[in-house]
Amino acid sequence: MRKILMLVAAMLILVSMGLTSANECVKCHRYIVNYTAEEMKFNEIRMRHISQGISCSLECHADEFKGIATSAYIQWSESKHGLNKITCDKCHGGDPGAYYKEDAHKGIIPPTDPSSPLYYTKVPELCGQCHRKELEAFKESKHYALLETLHQAPSCTTCHPPHKYDVRKPEEFVRFCGACHAEDGGVAPLNIPYESERVLEKTVLLKESLELLENRAKEAKKQGYEVSDVISTIKLAEKELEQIPEKWHSFDISGLKTSIDGAEAKYISAKSQLQQILSPKVEAKEEKAIPGFTGFTFLVALAAILLSRKLR
Repeated sequence: MRKILMLVAAMLILVSMGLTSANECVKCHRYIVNYTAEEMKFNEIRMRHISQGISCSLECHADEFKGIATSAYIQWSESKHGLNKITCDKCHGGDPGAYYKEDAHKGIIPPTDPSSPLYYTKVPELCGQCHRKELEAFKESKHYALLETLHQAPSCTTCHPPHKYDVRKPEEFVRFCGACHAEDGGVAPLNIPYESERVLEKTVLLKESLELLENRAKEAKKQGYEVSDVISTIKLAEKELEQIPEKWHSFDISGLKTSIDGAEAKYISAKSQLQQILSPKVEAKEEKAIPGFTGFTFLVALAAILLSRKLR
């Protein structure tokens, strides 16, 4: 009986180890809240209340707390990283297959430590392990130069929130970039937020317009029209737009405008080509028939006049 119990215990240990062999960080971290600076400030106020004997609990500020405290796990699980199984250890380190918490966290360095790969000046190199083209473009920017020299400039996680990795929308640019590029921020040029918003809006609109034009061209192809040149031109424009996200990381607004203008010129050309193909054409025979009929009518009228004169 004792041997049987020992065998069962050994099997349970092996099974539990097998279950944790995959990346298991999320099993714990789905319940751990990642506090932002604003959330930490809120908790400090709460602690002061408690130290002064003021009754305070999370229930008192439930709505406010829920509005600002979002689980890192929830953010990650809804991001492209989460959907593509880019797990915690890829950035944070540690051993996701370890059985004990201490072993799982071994080697993890806090992001506030300059030796951590998550230290803000080192984040570009960390992200660049996968996003190499974006890193190459970022290294050409003034942001990167200032980050390297003064250690005071935006990094990847400044624009793309950690764990969530959102891509900024056009309407966010004035508020977001304006945090620095404004009179209060003291960073020139001040028009950058507005220029960035316009460029991104134009990119989004042009992309939608190209999709509609391509659908029209494909429908015309089904109807028997020869539109291969039109579709080729659309594809060239789309390819140029596909490079825009990478080029954004250089923050070269002038260069971005040039790329978008090139894609727009191809769109206009393709649209004009398609309109010419689909517009009704007057056949050459029909064009000749009209003058012939007019000439015949003129001859009949002339003969009638001459005949009437003779009858007189």
